[in-house]
Amino acid sequence: MAVKYQLSDRTAIRGGITISANTNNGNSSADEDTSNSADAINVSFVLQYLWYVNPSGPIHFYVGVGPSVAYSYSHNSLNYSFPDVQNGQLYWDQYSNASNSHQWMAGGIGVAGVEWFASQWLSLRAEYSEGIQYQWHSMNSTSDFSSTNTDYLPNNYRSSGTTKGWTLSSSGVSFGLNVYW
Repeated sequence: MAVKYQLSDRTAIRGGITISANTNNGNSSADEDTSNSADAINVSFVLQYLWYVNPSGPIHFYVGVGPSVAYSYSHNSLNYSFPDVQNGQLYWDQYSNASNSHQWMAGGIGVAGVEWFASQWLSLRAEYSEGIQYQWHSMNSTSDFSSTNTDYLPNNYRSSGTTKGWTLSSSGVSFGLNVYW
């Protein structure tokens, strides 16, 4: 969602926020039991200064530039239990994995677009954007294995890491409907 304020016929300021979230959960069982889940949330903010190349007529071409910030979080987990037959003896093995990820991004975005006014209060737009952002990403993961077979030792694995660096991004062409009041 975005809000635009016209400063003049040729310039405007536009600010926007995007929020998305998803969750997926599943279970299955046959000879083994499996459950998994994946959750994610993303939030981004952008502020852009827009210049209109031709402010008169029903079709307006524009370009813009401005800062952007974003945050995303995700959590994934998997639990898996399965039978293990050793020397005619039935054992149950269990494996689980969980990971968490946090990512912050800050940078700038440039846009180029065209807006067609169907009426004074309604327009359609097509817009292309490119961005450059510095990102910081941290992740930690745990994996555990256990068995009712005492010949197997429990195995636990922990890992974590951080990556930092610059990224270039493109949104491709996006289309929108604008309502003015």
